[in-house]
Amino acid sequence: MKKIIIIFCTICLVQNIFAQARIGNYTVLNNNVSIAEKNVNTATIPWNSTTHFVSPEPIQYVDISSPNIQGDLPEKNIFRLRPDSDKVHPGDKFTITIVTQSYISVYKLTVEGTLSNDSLLSNGAYVISINPNDAVQVNQSDVLNNQQCFDLCINALKRKRSIFNIDTKSYGMKMYVKNIYSIGDYIMIELEANNKTRLQFDIDQIRFKIVDKQSVKATVSQDIELKPFYSLYQPDGEIITNRWRNFYIFKKFTYPTQKLLEIEMTEKQYSGRRVDLKIEYNQILKSQQLN
Repeated sequence: MKKIIIIFCTICLVQNIFAQARIGNYTVLNNNVSIAEKNVNTATIPWNSTTHFVSPEPIQYVDISSPNIQGDLPEKNIFRLRPDSDKVHPGDKFTITIVTQSYISVYKLTVEGTLSNDSLLSNGAYVISINPNDAVQVNQSDVLNNQQCFDLCINALKRKRSIFNIDTKSYGMKMYVKNIYSIGDYIMIELEANNKTRLQFDIDQIRFKIVDKQSVKATVSQDIELKPFYSLYQPDGEIITNRWRNFYIFKKFTYPTQKLLEIEMTEKQYSGRRVDLKIEYNQILKSQQLN
C-alpha cells in the first residue's frame, strides 16, 4: 500500500513540473494537464529517408524519446528528423513532442521499410503537416502568440496617425512615431521613417533602449536595452528608398520620468547614418487601446 502511495505522489509531482513548463520567459501551463488519446497523433515514417514536420507557427522545443533518431530545426517552423539506419529497424516505434507558443503536439511514430510513392516527395523526403486542432492548446489568455500579434498589427495598419509630436530628423532621414497602442499586458509602437535623400538607407539594426535624460558621463550611464516581443517585419537587410513602416510589440514596461525610451536606427556602412528618436514616459501613458 505504501509503495502505491509513493508512486501516486511521484506521478502527481511530475505532472505538476510539466504544468509549470516555461517557453522563453512565459509560463505556458498553469494547471495539471494530461494528454488525451485524441490529442496523440500516429503516423508512419520511412526508415531510410528524412521526415519533415511543418508547423503553422515557430517551433520552440522538440523532445525525441529515442536516442537513435537525429533531428534539427532547419527553419523556425520546420522540424526535420531521420532514423539512424544502423540502430533503427522497420517496426520500431518512438514518440516526439513538438512545442510552440500555442500548443503541444505529440506523435507516436512507427518506422517502416517502404512507403507508397504517393507519400514521398521527389527527393525522398516525407512531410507531415501539424494540425493545431489535434494538439493540446497551452497558450494563456495573457500571452500573445504570433498569429494574434500579426492580426493586431494588421488591425493597426488600418488606423490613421494620431501622434504628431514624436519625431526627429538627421542626415536627410525623418523618423517618427505614428501611434502607440496598449493591448492588455503589451505595448505596440508604430514606427515610420522617410528618406528625403537620393541615397538609399540600408538598415543595419534598430534598437530600443531606456536611457538617462541627462548623462553626465558615459561611464555612469545605465542604459537598459528592450527587445521587442514581436515585429511585423524583420528590419534586418531592409532598404529605405522612400518610406518605411513597422510595428513593434513589447511586454508592458515602465520607466521613471528622468529617463527616456530611445529608438536608434543605424545604417550598414563604416560611416553609416544614425537616427535617434526619444519618447517621454507620459507619451506612453497616453497610448490608445487596441483590440
